[in-house]
Amino acid sequence: MDQESIEIVQKILLSALFGGIIGFERELHGQAAGLRTHMVVACASCLIMLLSIKIVSLYPSSSVDPSRIASQAVTGIGFLGGAAVIKFGLTIRGLTTAACIWAACAVGLATGMSYYFGAIACTLCILIIISLIDKIEMVVLHKREYRMITITSTNNYGLIEDIKMFLKQMNVTVAKIDVKSNIQNNKLMFSCTCSCPKSVDFKRLLSGLQEIKGVEEFEIT
Repeated sequence: MDQESIEIVQKILLSALFGGIIGFERELHGQAAGLRTHMVVACASCLIMLLSIKIVSLYPSSSVDPSRIASQAVTGIGFLGGAAVIKFGLTIRGLTTAACIWAACAVGLATGMSYYFGAIACTLCILIIISLIDKIEMVVLHKREYRMITITSTNNYGLIEDIKMFLKQMNVTVAKIDVKSNIQNNKLMFSCTCSCPKSVDFKRLLSGLQEIKGVEEFEIT
C-alpha cells in the first residue's frame, strides 16, 4: 500500500471517529439517527472531498471546480437531516439531530481536505453545545414545551375552571382552550394548549385529571 492509499484510509477512519463522537451523544439520547448514521455520513463526506481533490489532480488543465461536488453534498445531506425531524403534538423534535447530521457532513469534508484542526475543533464544540447548553437552559430559562391536553367530559362548562386550577397547581400554563359541544351525546371536549415544564410529573398529572369530577377520558400529546 503506497503513501497516498494510507493517507486516504487514515482520513476516512478519522472522519468516522469524529462523526461517531457526535453520533454517540445522539445515541445516548435515544435518537433514531445515532452512532452509525453519523459515522456513515462523515465517512461518505470525506470520500466526496477526496474525490473532488482527485478529479482536480487528474485533470489539472481543465476548469474543474473542486468545491462543486462538496457543495452538493452539503445541500443534499439536508434531505437525510429532514427525516430526523418529527412533529410530536405541538412540539417539533429532532432538529438538533438533523443539525448534527449536517455537521457530521462538514466534519467529514474537512477531514478529507486534511483540515484536521478544524474538524477536531468543530467536533468538540458540537459536543459542548449539545451536552451542556441544554442543561444550562433548563436551569437558567426553566425550559418548557408545549402539549395538547384533550379532555372529554359531561356537559358541564364549570369544569373549565377546575381543569385550569389543577393545571396551575402542576405549574402548567394554559395558553388556549377550545371547547366543542356534542349535543347529541351531551358531552364536551376541551382542547387545552399548555406550556409544561420538562420536569412535570406526568404520573401525578394523569392521576389528577382522572380525579376531576366529570372527566371521562383525556389524551396528552
